[in-house]
Parts: sequence; structure tokens; C-alpha cells
Amino acid sequence: MIATLGDLKTHSYRLHGFCPACGKNDYLDLDSLIARYGPGRPYLKGSLTLRCSCGARADYHLHPPMPKLR
Repeated sequence: MIATLGDLKTHSYRLHGFCPACGKNDYLDLDSLIARYGPGRPYLKGSLTLRCSCGARADYHLHPPMPKLR
């Protein structure tokens, strides 16, 4: 079960952040989020409040691990 920031890191999931106000988007730094909130913090919607560098509230999506190419 993937429920926390620590779980995301352990299982190679990623969070992709995006700003609906300015259009900026990128993968979030899980190590920084874990350092700030702790590995036990849930990642589910409403558990994290993120702000873009433009000041607007940002949103995020979960991305599963990428399959390894042969």
C-alpha cells in the first residue's frame, strides 16, 4: 500500500506538481518534501498544501515508477 511520502520514495513513485495559474510544472523533490513534512506524512489530496514560485496554490498528481526498458 502506498500511503505516505516515505512509501512513494521506497517504491520509486513520483509526484508531478503543476500550477494552474502560471502553467509551471515539474516533478517535485521527494527528498525535500520528506525533510519538511517527514516520511510518515500522507501524500493524498488535501494532505499537502503546495505553493508555486508565482505565489498561487499548486496541485500535484501521482506518477507510478517507469518500467525498465530492455
